[in-house]
Amino acid sequence: AIRPACDSTLLFTEAFYPQLEAVKKRGIQPVLIGGDLGMRAKAFEYQTPEGIWLLGSGINNSVPKAYAPEYVTNFDPDQLLEVRYQDGQLEWQFFELGEGE
Repeated sequence: AIRPACDSTLLFTEAFYPQLEAVKKRGIQPVLIGGDLGMRAKAFEYQTPEGIWLLGSGINNSVPKAYAPEYVTNFDPDQLLEVRYQDGQLEWQFFELGEGE
C-alpha cells in the first residue's frame, strides 16, 4: 500500500511516482485520483507513458467571479468524477454538476 504523507516539501515525481511505477511493474494497474482541482481544471484524465492513470476533478463555481482570487482561472461548468468497480474492472466518467436533475 502507498501511504503518502501530507508534506509540502515532498515532490510527487520524486516521492510518490516511483511507488506507482513499482505497483505497475507488479502487474497492478495504478489509478491515482485527486480532488479539489476546480480552480484550474474541472476534469483531468491522463495516462502516463508508463500506463499509470491520473484522474481528478473539482468544483469552484460557488466563488463569485468578481471576488475570485487570481489563482482561480477556470469557471467552466463544475465536474464530478464517478468511479465504478465491478467484476474486477475500474471505470470512471465525468459528469457536469447538476447533470441529470
